[in-house]
Amino acid sequence: MEAQDPTPRTGATHSEDGVCNDLTKEEKQETNMFLEECLLDPSLRERLSILSRSFENQRKLVQGDSMLFLDHIFTIEPMEGDVWPNSSADITVYFNPLEARLYQQTIYCDISGREIRLPLRIRGEGMGPKIHFNFELLDIGKVFIGSAHCYEAILSNKGSIDALFNVIPPTSALGACFVFNPKEGIIEPSGVQAVQISFSSTILGHFEEEFLIDVNGSPEPVKLTIRGCVIGPTFHFNVPALHFGDVSYGFPHTLMCSLNNTSLVPMTFKLHVRGDGDGLQSIPSYSQESDSKRRSWVNTELSTTKPKEFTITPSSGTIRAQGFAAIKVTLCSNTVQKYELALVVDVEGVGEEVLALLITARCVVPTLQLVTTEVNFGRCFLKYPYEKTIQLVNHDVLPGCYKVLPQLYENPPAVLLSSPSPCGVIPPNSTVHIPLSLETQVTGEHRSTVYISVFGSQDTPLGSYMNCLPTGAVKSLRARCSDDNGIQKTVQDVAEAQAHSVAGAPSTPSANSR
Repeated sequence: MEAQDPTPRTGATHSEDGVCNDLTKEEKQETNMFLEECLLDPSLRERLSILSRSFENQRKLVQGDSMLFLDHIFTIEPMEGDVWPNSSADITVYFNPLEARLYQQTIYCDISGREIRLPLRIRGEGMGPKIHFNFELLDIGKVFIGSAHCYEAILSNKGSIDALFNVIPPTSALGACFVFNPKEGIIEPSGVQAVQISFSSTILGHFEEEFLIDVNGSPEPVKLTIRGCVIGPTFHFNVPALHFGDVSYGFPHTLMCSLNNTSLVPMTFKLHVRGDGDGLQSIPSYSQESDSKRRSWVNTELSTTKPKEFTITPSSGTIRAQGFAAIKVTLCSNTVQKYELALVVDVEGVGEEVLALLITARCVVPTLQLVTTEVNFGRCFLKYPYEKTIQLVNHDVLPGCYKVLPQLYENPPAVLLSSPSPCGVIPPNSTVHIPLSLETQVTGEHRSTVYISVFGSQDTPLGSYMNCLPTGAVKSLRARCSDDNGIQKTVQDVAEAQAHSVAGAPSTPSANSR
C-alpha cells in the first residue's frame, strides 16, 4: 500500500509519477496566470523565479517520499510486500477511533506493472463511553437563603471502555453556588460513581441551571438540570400592632413585642421606625426636671428639625434558627400629634423593609390649672426672705411637667422672687404645692406676676399675681416719762416686745427717755 492521495475528501493515493505530473500541470496554470498579471504590472516579473522554485521544491519532496499510506485512525500492516503466483497475502487493518463518530477512508494498492491501482474503502464507527446520571432533572424545591444542602447523583458507565469525565464549571452566578465532588474521575465499564452535589446560595428567586459533564471521547456532554427556589427566612411579630394610646408630652412610654424566626437558618436584622424624625433625640421630662436651665422650655427656641422620638432595643442583631428576639420600643414624644407609623425590619441578604408592624399613638399635653391665682406677701421688711406656696392642680389622667419661669428684673431689682423647686412633675389627678421665695430690695408697694410653663404646651404660661409692701425694720423706740426709773424700765420692755412682734426681722430696738 503506497502513494497516499493528498486530496482530503477521499484519502486516495497516487503513484509518484502521477503526483509529479499533477504538479507540472498546476505549475503551467499558475505560470500562465502570473504572466497575464505581469502584462498589467511589469514589476511582478521578478517573482516568476520564486514561483518556479516553489513547484520544484514540491517535486523534490514527492520524489523523496515513498508515498506509503499514513493515518492515525486506520493502520495497515504490512504496508508493502510480494505476492507469489497462485497465492495470496493477508493484510491487517487496525481501527483506532479517537472520537465517537463515523470514520471512512479509501486507500489504494499500487501493483508493479499495472497502471490501475486496486481501491479499498474502509469504514468504521467509533463508539465512545456511554455514561448517564440516574436522573436528568433534580428539583430541590424551596430552600432557605444561606442554608447548606447536599444531594447525591449516580453516574453509570454502560459502555465497553473506561469513561474519563470532567464537570464543566458553570458560568452563571447561581451555578457557582453548586459544588460537585468529585469534579473528575474515571468510571470503568459497567461501573458507577456517586457524585455529591452541595448547594448554598445567597441569591433569592427561582432558578434552573443546566450542568454539563464532559466525557473523553464522547461528542456530546452529559447534561444534568437542577431547579428550585431560594427563599428568605420566614419570621413574624407576635402582636398585630403596637398601640401606645394617649401619651403625655415628654414622658417615655414603652411597649414590648417579639420578633420570631420560624426558618431553619439564622437571620440578621435591623429595626427602625419609618417616619421617625432625623434630628436630635427627643427631650424627656425627667431631664427637664433635673435641669431647669434647658432652653427647650422656651417654645420659640425649639429646634425646627423633627426629633428622633422612638428608641428600639435592640435595634439590630441575629436571631438563631427557630428563635426569637424580645424587642422594646419606647416612645418619648415631643410633638403634639397623632402617630400612625411602622416598625420595619431589614433582613441582611434579603432586602429592606421586608416586614412592617403598625404603631399608633396620640401625644397630648395635660391641662394644668393654678388654684392660687394671687399671692399676697403683705408687709415685708427689706432683704429678709419670705416664703409662700401656690397650688397647681392636674385634672388629667396623664402626668405633666411644669416650671416656674425666672423673673425679668429691672436694674436694680425691686424684689427678688424665685422658687426653691422651680421644676417638677405633677402626677395624674393630683395637686402640688410650689414654694415661692421673696426678698424685697427697695421700699414701696410692688406687684408682679409669677409665670408657670407646662412642658410641651404652646399656650400662654399660667400666671399668679403677687403683691407685697416692703418696709424698713424698726430699730428703736423712744418714750418720754417724767416718772421715776421704775416706770421708765417698764416702758422700755414693752417697746422691745412690740418691735420684735411687728418687724419679724432681726434688729436691736431700744427705748430712751429724756
